[in-house]
Amino acid sequence: VKAELSPRELEVVNRSGESIPVEIRTRVISYRGTPTRVSALVDLRQRKKAEAQILHLAQHDPLTDLPNRAVFNAELNRAIEQFRKKGKTAALLLIDLDRFKDINDLHGHPTGDQVIRVTAQRLRDHSRSQDTIARLGGDEFALIQSDIQFANQAADMAHRLVQRLSEPIECGNGIRLRPSASIGVAMVGHSSDTTDTVVSNSDIALYNAKNMGRNTYCLFQEGMGDLVRQRRDLEEDLHSAIEEGQFELFYQPRLDLNSGSIDSYEALIRWNHPRKGLVSPADFIPAAEESGQIIPIGKWVIQTALATAADKLPSARLSVNVSPVQFRDNDFVEDVRRAIEASGIPASRLELEITENLLIEDDARALSILTSLKAVGVKIALDDFGVGYSSLGYLSRFPFDTIKIDRSFVSDAGQNSNSLAIIETVIRLGNALNMRIAAEGIEDLDTLKLLIKSGCNEIQGFLIGKPQPESALGAEIPTSVKAALKEKGPPAMLEDAL
Repeated sequence: VKAELSPRELEVVNRSGESIPVEIRTRVISYRGTPTRVSALVDLRQRKKAEAQILHLAQHDPLTDLPNRAVFNAELNRAIEQFRKKGKTAALLLIDLDRFKDINDLHGHPTGDQVIRVTAQRLRDHSRSQDTIARLGGDEFALIQSDIQFANQAADMAHRLVQRLSEPIECGNGIRLRPSASIGVAMVGHSSDTTDTVVSNSDIALYNAKNMGRNTYCLFQEGMGDLVRQRRDLEEDLHSAIEEGQFELFYQPRLDLNSGSIDSYEALIRWNHPRKGLVSPADFIPAAEESGQIIPIGKWVIQTALATAADKLPSARLSVNVSPVQFRDNDFVEDVRRAIEASGIPASRLELEITENLLIEDDARALSILTSLKAVGVKIALDDFGVGYSSLGYLSRFPFDTIKIDRSFVSDAGQNSNSLAIIETVIRLGNALNMRIAAEGIEDLDTLKLLIKSGCNEIQGFLIGKPQPESALGAEIPTSVKAALKEKGPPAMLEDAL
């Protein structure tokens, strides 16, 4: 009689019909001189349960209990094989919560965890049983939509998820958040598809959804990757732009219509790329914001502008645009304070320009930051006034010193009575709230005279002067502008200035 070399597993059925996994262990002993096989049965139920738990933990995210990246990869491979063998089309939806880092920074990680858990449950509630939902890490999720017929089925799913994921979440302690999500969609429908290509296509679509303003979805199309690669190349170039001194500040004058003098300048960044030449801010600023590089770039702008003010402009104010990404950075107020201290000039000579969309995103936090900046002593300007939806409501709540009327109203004021009425209303409102009114985009004398008559405080535009490098500061006010100001009949101090 030979003993079995290793234990065997099998199932036995007890009297109640329950199937029990057991392990048979056998050895041969000598019983009264006769070789005898002795077997023992070991109940494996507890071990099997523990093994199942370990396997589940290895394959699932502990916070949401969703399948993890390993399961996702296996399921995506399976979907690709199903298409190759049976022609069954599938779709991959990559889902990324918008600005989730801000939720953690502002409300803490327990609140962020609650948002992640609710998001996971909403994805479960709005998907089919045959679909696979996975948490890939951080605030990134994936949904594999199996066995669909058309791309618009995936687009419809993405549309519904965008709406559902933007609904408010009660996070406890009186915190009620309204997050949003961007979704990139790629189809599994080509014989050449691989896991890498499908994920890459979906990631490119997600990147485009974010560039479209977030809180939306985008379906991958051929050629879309070229634009993304160009943007990513630009992001790579931005890494060395500051270190290699490729940025430069230009300064555009602002004319005070009461004193008749140029007493402030707006600092505008320019990028002279060593191979591509001048790169438009409209191209590189969005790339810098998307990659987070706008934060060090913004710090450089403020430091450089203040250094110029201290060296070249002994009394003029400097106005600097602030990106929403830069504004939300936890160190922003402290960075501003340090830059002012290093420059040695009064904080009141620095004006920070913010746009209304920055206020809409989180008005309570924005008010807190603006109040801290005012405590430092800087001036605050609301830029591009009139292009948002609730600007008038913000004027009484936020500590603005200046309102900058958007150029779209200014350029149209001479031909459009509605635009002129808006300008005049804003000027009266600004005067009532003790805020200065500055108009942008002044390019002709007729518009200048119109703004003088309306009581505007400051103007900025090509009529006064184009943005110029530091070396060209101190240009004269054009003679035609001086003549228009004299026609106003200002107080004696204006004539002295002219």
